[in-house]
Amino acid sequence: MDELIAFYKNLNEVLKQTSKDIQDSASAERTMFDATLQRERQMSEADGLNYSEEELEEIAMKQVENSASRQRRDNAIERLEAALDG
Repeated sequence: MDELIAFYKNLNEVLKQTSKDIQDSASAERTMFDATLQRERQMSEADGLNYSEEELEEIAMKQVENSASRQRRDNAIERLEAALDG
């Protein structure tokens, strides 16, 4: 019985931290995406590349996908999965 209680206590803590990490990541990623998209627009115009809005969004999203924020989110999800496995 003590093991089950310890499991649920640990799971509760991991769920709280995972939720926080995902919320923080979402906020950071939105900010990063917006800033990166703006910067890519400016560079495209300055370099005369004339990328479409879709191309600029793809470039910005690739940078978000490779960000430290995304890595923290993915690590949080992995910790949750490990906690669920016991």
